Amino acid sequence: EKSAPHPEPENVLEAKLKPGAKRKRSSVDASEPPVKKILGDGTRLPGTTVTWKSSSTGIVINDLTMEIVRYRLIGPQSHSVLTEALEAATVLLGLTVDDPRLTLPTKKMKVLPCVSQAQEADEDKRKELILRGVPEQCCQSSLWEESVRDDVTENKIPEQALNRMKSEMLVPGSRLSPTPPQGRVPVLLVHQPGKQ
Repeated sequence: EKSAPHPEPENVLEAKLKPGAKRKRSSVDASEPPVKKILGDGTRLPGTTVTWKSSSTGIVINDLTMEIVRYRLIGPQSHSVLTEALEAATVLLGLTVDDPRLTLPTKKMKVLPCVSQAQEADEDKRKELILRGVPEQCCQSSLWEESVRDDVTENKIPEQALNRMKSEMLVPGSRLSPTPPQGRVPVLLVHQPGKQ
């Protein structure tokens, strides 16, 4: 009697991964370009929101993945980077900042904190926060208002105009002056101390 053929084992990685090495997907055809990742479900326009509504509770959830950009800064220098990149126009935590593209340096530079001044100032602020607490309006953000997000998207300064403004600067490389209110961007800053 003939026995059934044994199934061939699938391709197994011959070389074992070294600790700390990145694992990459192997494609069937090495010349094939990598697949592009699509935000959202890929079947709707960026401005179209998907909404779910609970029939029992009436709670409405809007999917804003195509409208809101999230950056995660981790490490001891993250506060210094944020301080250099964002200039607060109104309050802390729920921030409204000037367009960060205006304050970007022309050349990459290392941001170093001024430890002695920062410690003294932080100590005073910490004592004041302990005594008074954080005001409620500091936790509010206009980021959640659809009209504000639409306004920011529609009235954003075009790259061409921004480059023209930079080229007209008297001192090359200096920061551009703050923009009119339509150039302001709502930001929700979530601080997670201890993350590495």
